[in-house]
Amino acid sequence: MLQDFALLSWPGAFGARNVSLWSLNFKPVVAPRGGAIAQWPAVSVRPRSRPQLGPRNRRASNSSVSAVGQYMDLRRRARRPFESMKIPSTLVLLAGIGLGAVVLPSRGTSGPPETKFDLEAFSAATSDLAKRVLAATVSLYVDKEEEEGPHGPGRIQGFGSGFVIDAIQGYVVTNHHVVGDVRSKVKVMLPDGMHVTGDVVAIDPQTDLAVVKIPEGSVRRQLPWGDSDVLKPGHLVMAVGSPKRVTGTTSIGVVSGINRNIELESVLYQDFIQFDAFIDRGSSGGPLVNTRGQVVGVNTAISGQLGWQGISYAVPSLMARGIVQDLIQHGKPRRGYLGVQVEAVTARYAEQLRLDRVYGVRVKKVTGEPAQKAGLQRGDVILAVNNRDIKGQGILSSRISTFPPGTQVKIKILREKTYMLLTATLGHRE
Repeated sequence: MLQDFALLSWPGAFGARNVSLWSLNFKPVVAPRGGAIAQWPAVSVRPRSRPQLGPRNRRASNSSVSAVGQYMDLRRRARRPFESMKIPSTLVLLAGIGLGAVVLPSRGTSGPPETKFDLEAFSAATSDLAKRVLAATVSLYVDKEEEEGPHGPGRIQGFGSGFVIDAIQGYVVTNHHVVGDVRSKVKVMLPDGMHVTGDVVAIDPQTDLAVVKIPEGSVRRQLPWGDSDVLKPGHLVMAVGSPKRVTGTTSIGVVSGINRNIELESVLYQDFIQFDAFIDRGSSGGPLVNTRGQVVGVNTAISGQLGWQGISYAVPSLMARGIVQDLIQHGKPRRGYLGVQVEAVTARYAEQLRLDRVYGVRVKKVTGEPAQKAGLQRGDVILAVNNRDIKGQGILSSRISTFPPGTQVKIKILREKTYMLLTATLGHRE
């Protein structure tokens, strides 16, 4: 069982008791002074064709590659003790999947195809991605009156990260545990190093999300939302923020898992993305982006009290996007309600049902009018909502909560070996 999770605002941030706190088609939007929005061109990476190296020019070619050449030299020196480990070629192949690798059959050998990839182009592409994401990422210094503390009332300070999702209006997304409540005083450090005052628009402790407003026109670039539901283990992601107050920090990793529920009592609705890109205290609220530069998550927590140990968590964009929109437009989240009590489908039960994989939840009790009107019954196995698989007990609640009240959703169920598709009109969750 997962234990000892830490939110990632700097010590002194708000909202937790038993955990320590811390807070490439990529087209970032530019808001020029005139108010109109233009878009930057998409990143295009084309692998370069390299000449065959003969004895005469092999030495010159090696010396012309700076950092990449140094890495390759280190790899050659370390090859002997790690000869059975094919790590470099594997990493190159992973990189090539997203950025245009060229895979050619090796000549004169009977082994597997040789993977050739322009590492310089890959390095340039990731650097360009980082530059563009950093242009819409900010740091937050938070000051709040603490009503209860070890020494009575006083002021506490927090630190975290955030990212701009509306450059014209000046809306910044971050974590609730970074800013505390709407009375907090927030100073925002912009990408250019300038400081402005921010106002907390609204908060949602149950998803650990918040929106801060900065003066209009303070930042000219914003980040687009992506679809976190298409992420799979192994997909490349980049985490951006200010770990340990080191602003403008980027880190590349992969998705380690999806649909994670962890022991954070303050966060009721969970569906975390697990990834291995580096984040630490001060990273909370920063963006997790895919290779297209789209925000697929909001960096929120790590596993362990002693700092980063390779396990990081982010609120998925599928949840965050709707909550953020509600916070801006209505000042509070509007969550859909179905009205069922469920239990997770176990591997043994999935085998009995002859499911091709372990997923879905079994209805223990119908408790609400939306579920009753949809025709759900005790014993039904809910497999998907709007063609999105339900992979756990908490996932159904989190998924339903992403839809506003009044939304009609399609629910795929299995009832006594018969697959059915029901339509439910969601109610309002209090």
